[in-house]
Amino acid sequence: DRADAAKAGALDPPPPLLGLNSRDLTTFRVDRCTPLMVVPHLPFFEAAPAGADGGAGAARAAGAASAASAASGAAAGAEAAAHAGTGLRAEARAARGTSSGLERRPPPRLVFESGVFEEEDAAFAGASGFDGLLVGEAVMRKPEQVPALIQGLIAGKQLRAGGRAQFWRRLFARREDACRKRCFPLVKICGIVRPEDGREAARAGADVLGFVFVEGSSRCAPAETVRALRDVPCLRVGVVVARRGDAGRNRSRGGSRDQGREGSRGAGKGDRGSALSGSIAGPPRLPAEVIELLEEGALDAVQLHGDEAPEECYRLAFPYYKAIRPVDAEDARRAAGYRSPRVLLDAYSSGAYGGTGERVAAEIIRKAAEQGSLWLAGGLTPENVGEVVARYRPELVDVSSGVESAPGVKDIERVKRFIRQAGEATHAGTS
Repeated sequence: DRADAAKAGALDPPPPLLGLNSRDLTTFRVDRCTPLMVVPHLPFFEAAPAGADGGAGAARAAGAASAASAASGAAAGAEAAAHAGTGLRAEARAARGTSSGLERRPPPRLVFESGVFEEEDAAFAGASGFDGLLVGEAVMRKPEQVPALIQGLIAGKQLRAGGRAQFWRRLFARREDACRKRCFPLVKICGIVRPEDGREAARAGADVLGFVFVEGSSRCAPAETVRALRDVPCLRVGVVVARRGDAGRNRSRGGSRDQGREGSRGAGKGDRGSALSGSIAGPPRLPAEVIELLEEGALDAVQLHGDEAPEECYRLAFPYYKAIRPVDAEDARRAAGYRSPRVLLDAYSSGAYGGTGERVAAEIIRKAAEQGSLWLAGGLTPENVGEVVARYRPELVDVSSGVESAPGVKDIERVKRFIRQAGEATHAGTS
């Protein structure tokens, strides 16, 4: 937390390595986003001025990433790769400048601790600017996993070196900024079809814009709309229902990994093969235009809103997060089976994957909130978001039809009121 960050900042000289733990040592719950919330408070890593794509709440502009460094304890020490790099250390050095013509001692190399069990966890750490991993249980139980963890760390760093895979780092820099300004929670305006709606939503204070890429949706976004909004000061997410079938070949964003498990793991009562998803044969795949937009940097991440199983997600897109539509409170438990740092909770409908305006039942929200930070969609409007925020304290709220005058046409006054009501509810609850 901030107090620990202050203690670390008081160390003089700075240590060569600084570990940030994703495990709460009082509850032992793991939240892989916790280290990202701490970094902005470390004096070693002052934020550089935000550029056009970062806005007031964005993180430092991406620098060149360092090469891989993985440290995994006794079982993996021999396998660790430690190379000199730049990454956050170069950014911090640039921000700190020089003293009396001599460069100050470089800041610590950051080590991501706890919660790293799969290749995609390591990729998340590397993409978020960490130089190494400290892993115990994962490799003690499965020492053969070490090469995959190193591969993931390297893959994440390579994406970051190219200025990509910044979604989580930038999002949680925005989160910390929102907390300081007392305008929490984060707000996602989804179903953007027209460039002018995206620009107005960004001016109103949206943190994330969502673009639907689902065939047949009334809110299906043209790829050119996304490209036209590359300069807005918020993050851009493509919302997809990964198609299944044997046509085409999916391309991984973060590197492939050995599945080794049944594709049905984690599938719940609310998200299962049906007439909505078509054939269940073959692996799921992203629309080609979404892959192109990710590679161009026009999209920052993908929201997987279909029947994707936990072990399929990382192969589809990176960065990504999963959306689930539980039919009851028990079904909400499967959110814990996904590796994405956050899972979006949406209302279940038998006729559509989302955008229906239906609300999530209270007992489902409560069960999901017990498992970690709550991201909530489904039937939110300017009229009810204040009550929802005050009652459930979500980290992110997601709205689409609730701020529209017609499908795909945003009412900017309702957008402004939604954002204002969400922030005021938080402010009232913390005064």
